[in-house]
Amino acid sequence: MSALAVHSEAAKPFNNGERMLRAAVARRFAATLLFAGSDRTPVDAVWERKGVCVGCSEHKVRTHSREQMRAWGDTYLITAQKLTDGLAVSRLLSVPFYVAALLLPDDMCYIWHITEDGSWEQRKTATQNTCEGGVALRENAFLDFAAAEAFPLRPLSLLLRNR
Repeated sequence: MSALAVHSEAAKPFNNGERMLRAAVARRFAATLLFAGSDRTPVDAVWERKGVCVGCSEHKVRTHSREQMRAWGDTYLITAQKLTDGLAVSRLLSVPFYVAALLLPDDMCYIWHITEDGSWEQRKTATQNTCEGGVALRENAFLDFAAAEAFPLRPLSLLLRNR
């Protein structure tokens, strides 16, 4: 296993998905998403519009479909520390914090406005450690899909053009 799974062969589809997710969020919210650029930053991107920071976000890419998520309780699992860290950055910058997720099988994006919704179920669970596998016992948060805004990864115009 590499020092950081994000740099491994197994991570390539997830990294590509994250770039596509960042572009989709930027289109949807008419903002430029500036990639944080480090593996250790508490958020994945800060949002800029007309030279002003207007938000920050954590991005996740998953190989599970929405149908699978419904079967598992209709919630999105994320490490609770990601939410705590994102909210801290949000408070420091006085901007909203979002969690954005791309479900690859569906080509659908989901975004939770954490600073607005601010509540989630949390408990210690065993989950996959990294995209390379393994198991980790960690404090996880469960975001309700009913609180997420859903939008397609690719704009309709691009889909129609490719037919």
